Amino acid sequence: MITEVLIMIGWLLKKQKENVTREKVEIIRERWEEKDREVITEFSEPEKLTAKLEDLLEQSVSLETIKHLVEIKSLVEHAYRIADEYGVVPVKGKKSAAGKLIDERFNDIYATIMSAEQNVVHVKECLDNLMRSYVSALELSFRTAKDDYKHTSGRKKELSYREKDLSDRGKDLAEREKGVSDREFGMENDLHRREKGLARMKMDNVAMLYSEFSFSVGFYAFPEYKHLRRFWLNRHAKKVQREGTHKWKAIEGIEGTINETSAAAQYWNTKKPERTIFYEGRALPNGQRISADVRLFVTPNDGYIQEAIDDERDSNGRNLNVRNPNRCNDEIMRIYRHTRKYFEYEDDQQIAGVPEYWLFPFELRATGKGDCDDWANELASYLIGAGVPNYRVRVVCGQTRSGGGHSTLYVLGDNQKTWYHLNSTTALHQIPTDRLESMPTSKDVSDKMGIGEVWFSYNNEHAWHVFEGNAEQSFRMDKRSGVIKGI
Repeated sequence: MITEVLIMIGWLLKKQKENVTREKVEIIRERWEEKDREVITEFSEPEKLTAKLEDLLEQSVSLETIKHLVEIKSLVEHAYRIADEYGVVPVKGKKSAAGKLIDERFNDIYATIMSAEQNVVHVKECLDNLMRSYVSALELSFRTAKDDYKHTSGRKKELSYREKDLSDRGKDLAEREKGVSDREFGMENDLHRREKGLARMKMDNVAMLYSEFSFSVGFYAFPEYKHLRRFWLNRHAKKVQREGTHKWKAIEGIEGTINETSAAAQYWNTKKPERTIFYEGRALPNGQRISADVRLFVTPNDGYIQEAIDDERDSNGRNLNVRNPNRCNDEIMRIYRHTRKYFEYEDDQQIAGVPEYWLFPFELRATGKGDCDDWANELASYLIGAGVPNYRVRVVCGQTRSGGGHSTLYVLGDNQKTWYHLNSTTALHQIPTDRLESMPTSKDVSDKMGIGEVWFSYNNEHAWHVFEGNAEQSFRMDKRSGVIKGI
């Protein structure tokens, strides 16, 4: 009897294993047909890809050409992953590059991959040549711009000597002759300032282009691109990101070409790795908790928000729109003080009948009451909707320095370095100042309502498990302990 049972169990286990294997084969086949076959087919006739790379080689380096280069690079990397996943040695008993035994059931797949292998290698070689060419072109452009900048700096000394000489000679010149000389000198000085500004702008733009290129390809992340690293170009790009190019904005005709916001946005949005963060901030009518992407709660394009920004005025009768996104400390404080007029605190249990319930800004507008997360999301929506760049706005959730979960708002000052705390649960009469620079900073340990231990931060487009430090570990610990379930 026992023997028969054991035989039956063995038979059942064998059948189960066969079923699992069959299902696995079907999954692999399905993936091959839906996705991977199409990628390998791209390399069956590589002339199109190589022609595209040759065309890119003839074009100057720009964000658009870098984008096309990265697309081809992703295709090549995908092809290499496919070869590694399926194995590329169609001989039974041998192992593939990935160390997997070859399965005869996939011989047709192996044959297809093998037929395209040399083409993939050829395209990769062409791609590497293109990247080397781009880096060399950027390097040459930067050095040329730097030489022009030094040349214009030398001319400045010549102009100063000429100015002194004209001043000395002016005593003996007739008024008419002196006036002509002064005008000529002024025109030449303006031309010098313009040339110097343009040279510096070219240096900044080339460095930022290299930074974008290196980040997109991963020069500093993968050893295989070691030969493409140019640390001095990266250092210049980081300097531009920190300081901006505002010194040259006053030069006529240059201001329109400066995109200071995009440079700083790239720096702050990519400084720490992004994450998709779901929080149990909503509930169904039956009380069942549901998770939602936290970015959805910041709604700068919401009709109520845009209508309020266009129609409402602050205490001095000024509208809430931001004119200069790079210099808007005063506008940020005006919007903060304006939204505090309507502040009224009420916990989620009283509003929705559940312990935790995040309101969207339009819902907060309807109820007129909410807790910290509701007011933080609404303030973030107001600021971004009014024109403050979203990289300067972050809703931060975590433990306050006084203890307890909290959701509040931090904004980046015009200096692009300091984060200021605009507490989401502060009423209008409790705001001590009209100046953003006088508000508590993220590093101010005396700010008891400031976040001391971060769980996560976000705006309408990005989310991180960090704010200024690495907080992912504390997020996981607090989530396990249940603390994070109630903000």
